[in-house]
Amino acid sequence: MRMTISDIEAVERVMKDDSIFPNITDDGSVSIEEYSMQAVLEHELAYVLMPNKYSVFVMVPMNSTTYEFHANIVKEGRGTQVKKTGDKVFEYIFTQTPAMKLVSYIPTCFINVKKSADLFGFKEEGMLTESIKKNNIYYDQWIMALNKNQWLK
Repeated sequence: MRMTISDIEAVERVMKDDSIFPNITDDGSVSIEEYSMQAVLEHELAYVLMPNKYSVFVMVPMNSTTYEFHANIVKEGRGTQVKKTGDKVFEYIFTQTPAMKLVSYIPTCFINVKKSADLFGFKEEGMLTESIKKNNIYYDQWIMALNKNQWLK
């Protein structure tokens, strides 16, 4: 499930998908042609998890136990199987990594992403105001988090 630099082609195929790339970039991001997952895949403390060909989950350490978390699921991987995929990923994260808490920042213009985070068990912990610029509009971002102890219940 954990990907390495040798898996960059499969990982980038998901990350550059038309249903993903516009949602992970902002007005200051590089173009799709310049985008690369190389630095993340080579980061020894980061985790890039790919439970199936439709999903890439990324964890980047904020400190020794808290990770910034990103779920990227192309359209073909969404629907009823999403919860099952998430459960498989969280089982791995909370048993095979040092993560005790996952934190995601979700722009308020992405209501469906927030609904997915809620489905996965993430709780709203705050709001970053006017913190991301997309299409020349500033949006707030929900701060969503999932604690290991919450998930185990």
